[in-house]
Amino acid sequence: MVFANRRTCIVDGEIIEKTVFPDDGFTKVSHVSQVSVGDVAVYRQAEGSTIQHVGIVVEVKVVAPDAYLFQVLSQWGEDGEYLHRHTDVPEALGTHIEYWSERHHVEL
Repeated sequence: MVFANRRTCIVDGEIIEKTVFPDDGFTKVSHVSQVSVGDVAVYRQAEGSTIQHVGIVVEVKVVAPDAYLFQVLSQWGEDGEYLHRHTDVPEALGTHIEYWSERHHVEL
C-alpha cells in the first residue's frame, strides 16, 4: 500500500531497505520531533532487523513535551487497511518503530 499505491505489496522487507529507500531518496528521521505527515513508519522486531511492516503517518500530535502520538494508515496483510496509533499494531508486525522520510531537509 505505501509504495505501490494499493496495487501490490512488498513482502520482503530487505527490498524496501536496499532498493526502495535508496532509489526514492528516503532517509531515517533522527528524532521523533521531526516526524511529519507523509513520513513512513517502519516496524521491525528489533533495531537493525529486517523490516516487517510499514505504514504512512497521517497525523502528528504533540501530547506533552517530547511525547508524540502518530496516527498511521497501514495494510495488515490481507486483513485490509487500518488507521491506528503508531504503537497499535500486532506484535508479529514488529515492536521497534522508526520513521523514514523523502523530505530532503531531514537531518541524519
